[in-house]
Amino acid sequence: MRVSKNIEELIPYQPGKPIKEVERELGVKECIKLASNENPFGTSPKALQAVTALLSNANRYPEGGCFYLKQKLAKYLGVAENSLVFGNGSNEIIELLIRTFVQPGEEVLYFDPSFAVYPIIAKAADRDFRGVPLRKDTFEMNPDDLLAAIQPQTKVIFLTTPNNPVGNYIPRADLEKIILGTPQHIIIAVDEAYIEYATEPECQSVIDLVATHENVIVLRTFSKAYGLSGYRIGYSVSSPQVADYLNRVRQPFNVNLLAQTAAEAALDDDEFLAVTLNGNSAGMNCITNHLRELGISWVPSQANFILIDARGNGADVFQGLLREGVIVRHIPHPMIRDYIRVTIGTAAENKTFLTKFEQVLRTLGRL
Repeated sequence: MRVSKNIEELIPYQPGKPIKEVERELGVKECIKLASNENPFGTSPKALQAVTALLSNANRYPEGGCFYLKQKLAKYLGVAENSLVFGNGSNEIIELLIRTFVQPGEEVLYFDPSFAVYPIIAKAADRDFRGVPLRKDTFEMNPDDLLAAIQPQTKVIFLTTPNNPVGNYIPRADLEKIILGTPQHIIIAVDEAYIEYATEPECQSVIDLVATHENVIVLRTFSKAYGLSGYRIGYSVSSPQVADYLNRVRQPFNVNLLAQTAAEAALDDDEFLAVTLNGNSAGMNCITNHLRELGISWVPSQANFILIDARGNGADVFQGLLREGVIVRHIPHPMIRDYIRVTIGTAAENKTFLTKFEQVLRTLGRL
């Protein structure tokens, strides 16, 4: 079968291994999954209640533009309703941006390593892409490096803060420097998938800058802090003009009825959000305190995961943990191949991970 070269060469995104698959393949029981940055505290009870009440209406199409959710979210964020676009996860918004604004011969620019989906979607669309390396050893996303990398063919820039898979962030002042230093015809997409978890004062959202910078668009998701990964719903905040263009490309009914309903209810569940953020903070402290005792280094994180030094090839630690029923993530990027990325779990999951991690390191002679 003949396909275009870009599709022939495309390496698909590899999600974290599912629990049942690991238990089946390796014959282990009671696995825990700390690989995909999911919310370990479950789903908003209010969202579950709202979805359950709506199940009998699943024979009807959903609102094509998420009308009721759009009203509530616009009020919640303090933005105009026509600045919002919803997608099947924020992944779909990324695809819409590239399909809408990047023409043949133009390119996508991003810090590297960052969210793996940016280059994958660009390649699938047969568009050019280029990564700006993080600063070696510090993993800093330096604004001067990014601005110097902009070329005439650059059309969309993705800035991920907090950054996945590293966990660090771009300070507000550096974000403003990039925005002010970037030509106005270039779209700057600030991916804030993990912004709810941020505690550092300089790790801030730039939603407020959308009103004064027409080329800035902010991406958000309900998958992480709101615990709606399985429903697949994300959104963008942009100028009305950018939103209008994205909606022209967006497929009708792209966000299903249950996802819209769950997201709308989750916005009212302050109690669940507080449980999530407090639990994440406690879990982060638990893990980093133990790593400090072991003399293991890590990258300070503003997200719900942490990048941990594996003291050698991280793939070996990943496989060792897998055999112990602990699913984490190893990313074979040259800059972080000696690390593993671990999602913050429940108190019990964190304890299990730390026990098994220490055990695996000792087995490998790294501790």
